Amino acid sequence: MGAFLLTGSATIVYYLDNFKIYKGYYFFTNALDTEDRNVFIERHSLNKSSTPNISKVWVYDCETLTLLNNTPYPSIQAVLDYLKVGRRTVLKYIDSDKILKSNGIMIYLYSQEISKSKADNLKQSLDKNKSQVKFENIWVYKNRIII
Repeated sequence: MGAFLLTGSATIVYYLDNFKIYKGYYFFTNALDTEDRNVFIERHSLNKSSTPNISKVWVYDCETLTLLNNTPYPSIQAVLDYLKVGRRTVLKYIDSDKILKSNGIMIYLYSQEISKSKADNLKQSLDKNKSQVKFENIWVYKNRIII
């Protein structure tokens, strides 16, 4: 795919599943289901530019879903200063329902306050992901010998 667009695979990976346009294309790892398709249409129609106009940023701890600052951050720049990450990282994670690990904490970033139902869905998703982490086989090596 990168050769088709005359770009590297790292660029394609950056744009995967984040509803951002690159050279007129959107990239997804799976076909969009109805809910994702609706999100795609909504974002595409609202934000024709790759940098949305966001005035405040709600930063939630992913486990407790409480605001880190007890109030939304007043700007993206304030979030950048606190998290010590790049602007692209914040824009990639904002409103994506993906967890960003920064400063030793795991957080969600949103451009508006999340609803109670959204918070419940995020908690269920996090609990489901935690319960699915199972190790069936673990190989331990010491000095080239399996222990």
